[in-house]
Amino acid sequence: MRTTARNIHELVLKRGRVAPERLSPPTLSTIFKSSIIPKALNGCELWNNNSQSDLVQLSIAQNFCLKHMQGYDRSISTDYCLSTVNTVPIVNELDIRKLTFFGQICRFNPKYLAKDIFNNRLICHIELEGQCLGYIPDA
Repeated sequence: MRTTARNIHELVLKRGRVAPERLSPPTLSTIFKSSIIPKALNGCELWNNNSQSDLVQLSIAQNFCLKHMQGYDRSISTDYCLSTVNTVPIVNELDIRKLTFFGQICRFNPKYLAKDIFNNRLICHIELEGQCLGYIPDA
């Protein structure tokens, strides 16, 4: 791990950019999944009412980043870029994180306030027959 960090330091800081020809696809995947995705999706579990244009912008940013990291031209297929670094579209990652968060809340002990708030909002959502758009309204 120390050697990988040193190589990344050399490639990124001394040259000013990642040299894709020097990094393998698994290394690029690790960099992408450990530093870029967490920053881009910070707090995404609580995002609701995302418009289609918001999701398209996220996808465009992901595609640009992956193609740039791998040194590919913009005309290369997005599916090919995603498969070479073994990652999923960012919209799917967003859904995975939301479902993981939902599962954590469902498994909470009933004595926690967060579980009580969630149950109250869920009951209100069911009683209003889905008239509201989400469990946590945007402020």
